[in-house]
Amino acid sequence: MRRIKVLHSMSAWGGGHVQTCINILKGMVAAGADVHLELPRTRVDMGQVPYRASLPRQLSRFLMPRFEDRFKERVAERFLADLQPDDIAWIWPAAQVSVYREVARRGNPILMEGINTRIANARRILEPIHAAEGVAPPFDTTHGLPETVEEEMLALASYFFAPNPKVVEAVEAEDSAFRGTVLPTSYGTWVADGHPVDRSNRDGPVKVLFVGTVCLRKNAHGLLRAWAKLAPKNAQLILCGGIEPHVAKVCAEELTLPSVDARGQVRGVGTAYAEADVFVMPSFEEGGPQVTFEAASYGLPIIASPMGDGGMAARSDAIWPIDPYSIDSMVAALAAFIENAERRADYGARALAAVPQFDWNVVGRTRFEALQAAL
Repeated sequence: MRRIKVLHSMSAWGGGHVQTCINILKGMVAAGADVHLELPRTRVDMGQVPYRASLPRQLSRFLMPRFEDRFKERVAERFLADLQPDDIAWIWPAAQVSVYREVARRGNPILMEGINTRIANARRILEPIHAAEGVAPPFDTTHGLPETVEEEMLALASYFFAPNPKVVEAVEAEDSAFRGTVLPTSYGTWVADGHPVDRSNRDGPVKVLFVGTVCLRKNAHGLLRAWAKLAPKNAQLILCGGIEPHVAKVCAEELTLPSVDARGQVRGVGTAYAEADVFVMPSFEEGGPQVTFEAASYGLPIIASPMGDGGMAARSDAIWPIDPYSIDSMVAALAAFIENAERRADYGARALAAVPQFDWNVVGRTRFEALQAAL
């Protein structure tokens, strides 16, 4: 069994894709994988994951964040120094292209992680959406990388973990520089952390929940406009996440509706999942939105776009699909669930039945098996 040497250039604080990396590795270790993670620093539970942090835990509280870039360079140096000839190099976003070049020069197979679609693909999706709202293009780079640099990385990689079918399409597109093997996979949740509740005897308004940055990329403006058009009499839209200035500008009126509860960043989002009756994720562009799996672990019925379902639709009948480009599609979906308690119960049960296959232990094991088969 070949060792999988993992590089993550960002520090672990309990969220973001570095926590995703750790969760996957926990599942892979449980499945018997030989892994070793290199990262700048960590202040989270690493479980049984073998790792090395460039900055000792007792110092990490005091020397950051202004020295973060310096420790990114240090962690890359230590990663390369420890990389053995037979290792698989699994490189997560935020690493420098120089690391890819050196690993490729040595002849180690490179495994890339696709937390989002390719930059070129994301640009094609998001630039027209931003232009339609009269705001600046969404980005010039992703994780500090120009598009040309990402394409060079793709050209040097041998394998690519794609966390939903839309990412598979983007990496396999004709204009992609990637010529290796795409390994379709997903992200997930710790199913045991979910707490499905009995919603059958609830009184009061039906609560529809959105979790994530309230931004154009996640189509929060479309959701707000659909909500305003529907104008439900006995329902509340709960937004848990910071509001992007663009959305605050173009949806200023919708955000002030009495039936919209914009809570901003929240701690303990599990309380919101337990409180809600329906979950909606209408994104235009995603990698694998983990909030969708978290919502499923609470037994919530899920309304989602093809990007927002995280790959659940491809493996189950748990998703009520919507067209993110159609306000009418969102209005119809929201009405279908707000007005029908039996439908909510049915789709909540479907989500709860589907989510065990997205537990991090299962995700880690199936990724390990897929990589072994590809090798």
